[in-house]
Amino acid sequence: MLRTWFRWRSNNQVQKKTGAIVLAASIPKTRQLQDTEAYSKLFYESKLKRIVDEEIAGKSLTHNEKLAKIVDVTKREWVKESDDVKAQVKAMKEELQHGRANLANPTGDSTVTSPKQIQAAIDELSYVGGAFLRHLKKTTGWTGFIVAGGPKPDIGGDIAIASYVLLSSSCKY
Repeated sequence: MLRTWFRWRSNNQVQKKTGAIVLAASIPKTRQLQDTEAYSKLFYESKLKRIVDEEIAGKSLTHNEKLAKIVDVTKREWVKESDDVKAQVKAMKEELQHGRANLANPTGDSTVTSPKQIQAAIDELSYVGGAFLRHLKKTTGWTGFIVAGGPKPDIGGDIAIASYVLLSSSCKY
């Protein structure tokens, strides 16, 4: 009853919260490479570049057309590759996947955080903080700053302080 009384008599100009700010949407996720993408990373200079250069010689292509040609050549050559090369690509993909798993949780124990995990998280702070501040600016028009501090493994556990600021060149207030 008291809530109803206040709701009826409150200022109708008060803005209600319309939804949650979702930071995760502004941070891109990493994904496993496709076989052809890993193949291109491993063998572009040694095998694919010469073929691509021959096929685009004398043509004036836009950047997107050149990328499309590289993808086309990579897929075509991947189908022709030997089992040995395909095994190398598979090994590279497994190594990358294993490296990501170890970085995320090297001990397999979710309750213990290693110094390597802590340092990796600290190294990502500028990206995460910047993404949050950009999202804040985009969704609310506000600007802000973040200050954080604590022990840093890469400097022997000494205390470090970092600040992240998103400055706006124009102020509308």
